[in-house]
Amino acid sequence: MPCRFQCSGRRTINYSAGYEADYDSQVDVLSIVFNEAQVEESDEIKPGVILDYDAAGNVVGLEILDASRRVQNPAAMEFAVKAA
Repeated sequence: MPCRFQCSGRRTINYSAGYEADYDSQVDVLSIVFNEAQVEESDEIKPGVILDYDAAGNVVGLEILDASRRVQNPAAMEFAVKAA
């Protein structure tokens, strides 16, 4: 994922379920990792929206490029993970 390096302007939220959400204001990328499986393939499903897949074809991550233009206030993101 392009937002894995350390830089200022970054906000990361880790969840006990293994999810991680990260917004890096320096590169304006919002990344959500669903699990730590190796990314085997990535597809840009719409301009600036990228899904990452593992070897079995499962979605393991999501990236939103130019996030401040596509998501309302990505630096103040909040997520809720509900049990099924």
